[in-house]
Amino acid sequence: MRRSATLALLVLASMWFAPLPMAGADDPGPVVILGPAPFVGPDAMIRAQESATYVGADSHGAGRIEQSITQFQRAVSYVRICAGTTSGRMRVDGTGGGRSFRVTYRVGRHDVTRKVVSGSYRTRRLHDGDCARVIKVVARLRTGRVSNGRTLQVRATSPSRARDSVSTHITVVGPYVVP
Repeated sequence: MRRSATLALLVLASMWFAPLPMAGADDPGPVVILGPAPFVGPDAMIRAQESATYVGADSHGAGRIEQSITQFQRAVSYVRICAGTTSGRMRVDGTGGGRSFRVTYRVGRHDVTRKVVSGSYRTRRLHDGDCARVIKVVARLRTGRVSNGRTLQVRATSPSRARDSVSTHITVVGPYVVP
């Protein structure tokens, strides 16, 4: 008992009378952790209708999903465009259809396909953390044959010209049925 009390007093005394650390030649100073610079611009992300998670969030230019459709199906995907460290109205442009696919873009109940394909569609004014949603619907046309697919891209551009894009790779599966 006497030994443990003496040891406790020595520990307390050494903590109380310990010299204060001084900055010197061997002091490295404050530690600074460097990382990638924050991206200034919109953050585009995409998810398929069947999925609950978005792809491409917080990564710029890497979001891509795979969808396959048959003759009588549609592939629906949701695109979110969030204002990262920038604010304003984001310009949205996307890939149009063609001989094999019909692509439509909607915001709510409004069809904005012509504006999105021409690159003249603008979101409402977004502030830090705000997001806008565009629905992309792809349908196979009668002339569409089984193929390796096509990539349909949606790009968001901020007022400062920063850009982020996401894409859907559509694969046509199943035989073409003549009605």
